[in-house]
Amino acid sequence: MYHKLSNIAARKSIEEEFGINFKYPKVYQPNSVINGLDESTLSIVTMKNPDQISYGIWGILPEFYEESWKEFQSVKNTLNLREIDLEEESWYSTALQTRRCVIIVTGFFTSYINNGNIYPYYVYSPFNKPFCLAGLYNILEDGFITCSLIVSKSNNFIRKIENISGFMPVAIPLEDYKYWLDSKTSLIKIKEFLQKPKPIKLKAHTITKDFYKENGENNSVLNIVSYQSLPKEV
Repeated sequence: MYHKLSNIAARKSIEEEFGINFKYPKVYQPNSVINGLDESTLSIVTMKNPDQISYGIWGILPEFYEESWKEFQSVKNTLNLREIDLEEESWYSTALQTRRCVIIVTGFFTSYINNGNIYPYYVYSPFNKPFCLAGLYNILEDGFITCSLIVSKSNNFIRKIENISGFMPVAIPLEDYKYWLDSKTSLIKIKEFLQKPKPIKLKAHTITKDFYKENGENNSVLNIVSYQSLPKEV
């Protein structure tokens, strides 16, 4: 579904936007394409430590799991958790009540099938600022944090540029992220929040198909590329 994100913001820009600092500032590295299939690390803010920016391995694992991340993901991919799946009785269901987090990004990616070909879109803030996505996390026995992105049904904007999964990440307005992390926010309110996410202003444009084989620091992969019969910008 969604296994690539982007975070090209400078550390200072993130800290100023969210009003909190990184726990380990020297660890942070901007990345144009963060590939979750490669056991990647995301910048997150957790319910446990809402006043600092931490790091989480993308792909939630059970709290008492002891084997490798890759082995678990080969059995169950947990880069994304659907909002409707969180109702199930499972090892991550309690995380919605007690272990919510926000994932800091500058963009995410969608794909659109047109005339038998697949094309990538980059989705980002029109203000060129970092924003946050809803997530859940677990803390393992060794202290490492693992996390997942929550996705819900696509809104009208995303449906223009994504026609494969019908889902999208749940973006959280900056003014609401502390509400999402607040332990006093009731589970009923959290579920309402996921079922009817508040819209935030986003833009999107087509990018090179090299994106599908790209990881890392090559920011040019985010540049606009035109394709016949597809809207270049949305």
